[in-house]
Amino acid sequence: MMAPEGFLTVEQVAEKLGVSKQTVYRYIRLDGLCAHLRRGHERGRLISSAELESWLKSQYGGADGTQD
Repeated sequence: MMAPEGFLTVEQVAEKLGVSKQTVYRYIRLDGLCAHLRRGHERGRLISSAELESWLKSQYGGADGTQD
């Protein structure tokens, strides 16, 4: 699935963070990572790149998932 500009798929977020797709879904469900539901032919969840960066900073202190 291709994500619109400025958004990432769950698969892309998992790859970027080095975690499984299930872990990303857990972040969405339990840890407050905001995801938008994509409807239509290419269903799935999309995560805004800006919201991911903000969430990483709030959780870990750094945009790449590491402490500052």
